[in-house]
Amino acid sequence: MFRFDGAGFRRLDLPISLGRRSLHRDLTGRIWIDGRHCLYPSAKPPRTRIEEDAVSFAHNGRSVLPLRAVDAWNRTPDAKLSYSIQIDDEPWTPFQEQRLLVLEDLPPGDHTVRVRARDQDFNVSTAEHTVSVSVVPPFWQSTLFIGLCSAAAAIVIGQAFRLMHRGRELRRSHQSLEIAQSRLEGQFAEKSEQFRAVCDCSPVGIFVADQSAQVIYSNRKMQDILGESDESALLGDGWARALDPEERTQVIQGLRNAAAQEKGFESSGRFVRSDGTHVWFEMMAECIQHHGDMQGFVCAVEDVTDRRTAETDLRSSNAKLTETLEQLQHAQELAIRSERLGALGQMAAGVAHDINNALSPLLTYAELLSGEIAENKGAERLAELIRLQVGDMASTVRRLDHFYKESPDHEELISADLAELVHQSVDLTRPKWEDTSVSEGKTVSVKVVASDAPVVLAVPSQIRSVLTNLIFNSADAIETTGTIQILISSNGDFARVEVTDDGQGMSQEILHRCLEPFYTSKIKGSGLGLSECHGIIRQHGGTINVTSEPRKGTTVTLTLPLSRTPAPLNTEPENSIATQQRAASEACILYVDDNESVRRSTSRLLESLGMQVAIASDGEEALQHLKEAEFQLVLSDYGLPGINGGELLQEIRRGWPELPVVIVSGWSNPVPDHLPQPDAYLKKPFQLAQLSDLVNSFLSSEDAL
Repeated sequence: MFRFDGAGFRRLDLPISLGRRSLHRDLTGRIWIDGRHCLYPSAKPPRTRIEEDAVSFAHNGRSVLPLRAVDAWNRTPDAKLSYSIQIDDEPWTPFQEQRLLVLEDLPPGDHTVRVRARDQDFNVSTAEHTVSVSVVPPFWQSTLFIGLCSAAAAIVIGQAFRLMHRGRELRRSHQSLEIAQSRLEGQFAEKSEQFRAVCDCSPVGIFVADQSAQVIYSNRKMQDILGESDESALLGDGWARALDPEERTQVIQGLRNAAAQEKGFESSGRFVRSDGTHVWFEMMAECIQHHGDMQGFVCAVEDVTDRRTAETDLRSSNAKLTETLEQLQHAQELAIRSERLGALGQMAAGVAHDINNALSPLLTYAELLSGEIAENKGAERLAELIRLQVGDMASTVRRLDHFYKESPDHEELISADLAELVHQSVDLTRPKWEDTSVSEGKTVSVKVVASDAPVVLAVPSQIRSVLTNLIFNSADAIETTGTIQILISSNGDFARVEVTDDGQGMSQEILHRCLEPFYTSKIKGSGLGLSECHGIIRQHGGTINVTSEPRKGTTVTLTLPLSRTPAPLNTEPENSIATQQRAASEACILYVDDNESVRRSTSRLLESLGMQVAIASDGEEALQHLKEAEFQLVLSDYGLPGINGGELLQEIRRGWPELPVVIVSGWSNPVPDHLPQPDAYLKKPFQLAQLSDLVNSFLSSEDAL
């Protein structure tokens, strides 16, 4: 309905809920509905107002907007105002009293919301308040999402087709793989059989083990090594149980350590078979790897029992061969030394002969001088020392000859006062250790200490030679000032002599070799001194021992067997010419020698014994004398010019078979065995007593006849 408000007609919307009503207007212009409700016309309709002109929210979300309106004319309270809503082109909603506009369940997109207000007098606002509403669609409805989904769908569809194609290919590949697998299984079975056949033909045992040393395969040779006929006996730790208990832990642990370090392993030891026999083995293991992962070991085992036995036999044979070789080398050294000694012996024999010839007149004149100066005790002592020294020199030459020929010394052992021999050696060496040492800037003294006076069974000249050599060595070892001390004692059946010096001493190397022939540490030494002393003492049944330290001196200890008989008052035979004249003055002796000095001295010595002497310088002259005169004895040198001593002896045996012949020579037994032998030998140089006893023995036997 419309009503006139004084200025114009205004639309008046009455709610349908009123139904049919009676309306009338009073004088004041008010309109009554059914006489009860008064409607006041309003010149100004109410105005709606919403604070937000634009709203945005997500799909399935909601937005609440507060509604505001102003009824400036009727001044209807806000609570009594009613509102009508139109969304987009939809119909207006009935007026309702509400304060909030709730927007929800709107489709995604942009919407327009219009709002009208009405007061109590049913005055409706003429102006509509418009609100722009934007409903954000869900992400799956967004263009981007739909585009992505479309692309993804296209991709999925493409992949699906591709997978279908791939599936068909896989089915075909699976069928091919099944065929290949079947073929490979056949080939593997064939190769396995070939591998087993090859391993069974191997001359060494082979087994495969995992990382824990558990055997998973073994060949026939491995079974033979362990004495087993079934492979199952070796599987697992069966092979390990066959190891010698003393070596089992070491071998197993070594194999496991090699597995942990992924490297090879070598070992050796013994297996103990079920029958108790031992088998020596050598084992070499190599890693089995697959793509860098350790899978186990393949082990090769060799039976080396025969080789070990052969090595043991070989070592034994080598030891025997080494011993034999050492014996051969020693025999070779002895042979070489023997040849050397033989050559030196021949040379020494010639030297000895010449020296003996030179000593003969010297000894003869010393004895003649000793007899002529018997009243002068001092001169007689000097002459005695000369004679004694010449005798010792001759004895030394004889020992040299015997030493190289390895022949025994035929001199007779006698009882001798050891202390007297020591004092004689000290007197004989005094020029060396006293005078010569002073000229060399040294001061050497000799001290003899005798706890008793032992009597030994010895050759005096040889013992004096040993002591002289030791004193000389001690004097040479003293560098500036020192003392040589000689201690004499006896113990049990042996006498003891210690020669001690405080010289430079010897190193262990020199000490161990000092008694060897030809070994010397001296620049001018021959290496024969101590070795000769060793030989002399050994031939006497004694011992020699050397102790020494560098810078502390040396001690040489000699032991000699004691004699059961006392020593004579004079160890040397009486050499007085007066006591030796026993031959008859009519005895005539022929002496033959090509050396004039020896010939002259010996003839004079024979004449001093009261004998008639005829001399000859060679064999022919001797035969002439034999033809012209009668002789009771012939003394002849062997080395004569022209007819030598041996040939002269043959001629005498033919022409004068009863005439005794004595060969006088510096050689040892010079007459060969195939020639007639003389009645006696007299070695140059000889002493008066020896010559007198020999001549008297032949003349006495001739007188007895």
